[in-house]
Amino acid sequence: MNLMDTSDDRGDRWAENPARLKKFETERFVVVPLSGAQARRLLCVLMQDEMLASRIDWLRDKSLDGVEKEAFRIELLCNAGQVNVWSIVERARKMQIGAVLTTFSLDGLDLEILVASQFWDQDVSAEVADPVAQWLEQVASHFDLARYGVSN
Repeated sequence: MNLMDTSDDRGDRWAENPARLKKFETERFVVVPLSGAQARRLLCVLMQDEMLASRIDWLRDKSLDGVEKEAFRIELLCNAGQVNVWSIVERARKMQIGAVLTTFSLDGLDLEILVASQFWDQDVSAEVADPVAQWLEQVASHFDLARYGVSN
């Protein structure tokens, strides 16, 4: 057996779950899955919003160079299947106003919603979080952690 062969695990890999095809719709928003490169471009724009950037704990370097490096890191994580990113599109204007980032690891689920500061008064997070969180819980319930030596 080749120790580098992970084909047996592929059925459980987050990278191959349906997140890359999953679209969510709410009354005012459409949440559309992004490729790694698309996620990088959107996050570069969003994280240049100084008010938003000031609230992102994991964005240590808030300079343009720091934002670009962090967006590139997230692109790589998307491509590796460690992070999934969706764009939040406002239906009325057909405009990208934010992003949903999800990670699923042995530590658990993480859902983060980034919304451009000019839209903070519109309760975007509240409307978008519910369908995404419900879907994540459903996906997580089918993830077999025992295959990785983790007991519930």
